[in-house]
Order: sequence, then C-alpha cells, then structure tokens
Amino acid sequence: MAFDQVSLFFYPPRWERYSVADARMKHYSGEPVRIVSAIRAEDSNGPTVSLEDLCRWFEAKGFQVVTRSADYALFHSATVESTLGHRAEIDVSASAQDGEVTSLYCRFQLNRESPLRLERWEAFRQELCAVFSLRIGVSDSESVGSEEFLTIVRQTDNWRYFAEQFGWPQPFE
Repeated sequence: MAFDQVSLFFYPPRWERYSVADARMKHYSGEPVRIVSAIRAEDSNGPTVSLEDLCRWFEAKGFQVVTRSADYALFHSATVESTLGHRAEIDVSASAQDGEVTSLYCRFQLNRESPLRLERWEAFRQELCAVFSLRIGVSDSESVGSEEFLTIVRQTDNWRYFAEQFGWPQPFE
C-alpha cells in the first residue's frame, strides 16, 4: 500500500475478509504484512453481486475500465494531482469467482485537497454500497456498515500523516 492513499476493502453479502500474515514482508510498524483476500461467508444465503452488473455501474458513473477479465476488473475515476504525478482519484479493483464479486479494493488518492473531496468520496461510497449491499472489512472477524466510512478514512495512518503535514482538522481526536 502506498503512503499517499487510503485503501479499504468492501465485501458483498456472501463474502467476508480473510487475511494471513506474511513474515517475509514487514509493515513500517515492524509487524508482518497481512495478505488480504475473501472467503465465502458461513451464512452465504445473501444476494450475489455480478461482476457484469458492477462493471456496468462503474461505466455509467464515468469510471474508465482499465482491465477486465472473467474474474477481475480495474476501474479508474478522473485523475488528481498526487505526490507521484497524476493518479486516479478513486481506483477500484474488483475480484470475482465464477462471475460473482468477492471483494472490492478501493484506493482513495490523498493530496493537499483531500478534505475537500471527502464529501464526493462519501457520496460514491454511499451509492456503491447501497446498490450492491457492501460492507467494509476492517478485520478478519469484523465487517462494519459502510456508514462508518468517514470515521475509518480519518483514522487511517495515511490520512493522519497527511492531516499532520497539511494542518487538516482531525474531528476524532
């Protein structure tokens, strides 16, 4: 994960977060990096999310489909200036199994103006999660409703680093 983005995993009703520590790689805190994926939920009777439907939704929202295969899609929104040049403001990787979405990995690009874009990110999150019944996976044992989005974003290490660098207000301190 890059330092200039906030990254979150979203899961549809029939799937949940699963991760495993990889001792070969270390987080800057010294802890092993966790490789995150999705497994079918024990209670997997919920509605399915089709990758085809998800692709149509992103295209209708003006996202560019960068890569598309039977079990994977990558979407980019319009670009913003970043510390490393122009990057997609919102970058979404969707994984699927047999055409059914298992997880979405969403990256929100950070820069000096990110607090001004939070409202747009929240509107995107609200519509995406409402249409596809997504939850945010915060750990292997916990998923939270997508209404926790702003709290989670502002509590990430990367957001806090940028807040300190640019003097953003931190409402949760």
